[in-house]
Amino acid sequence: MKIQDLDISTSSKSALKSIGLTMVSGLAGQNYITLINKFPKNYNIEPLIDELNALGYLLPPSNEISIYDVPMSKRLQNALIRNGVMYLSQLSFLFCQA
Repeated sequence: MKIQDLDISTSSKSALKSIGLTMVSGLAGQNYITLINKFPKNYNIEPLIDELNALGYLLPPSNEISIYDVPMSKRLQNALIRNGVMYLSQLSFLFCQA
């Protein structure tokens, strides 16, 4: 099945196409973090993740702590989301790259 045949928004379809995913089979083995890492840092991937999760094509990684589960200011949460951080484990990955 092609990504274009999924019941998701046009912007989500074009976003997946922009990273080279044209077939639904390309989503196999993907989780939030692997997909997030394929997009530019400032890309807001949350709506895409929500759509794919609702259809059962993208599942959250196991044993991860979401930034939504940790008390923090909305400003900090928005900054993390803008930079593609959805899980605390991604923060340690960012610091290792610096």
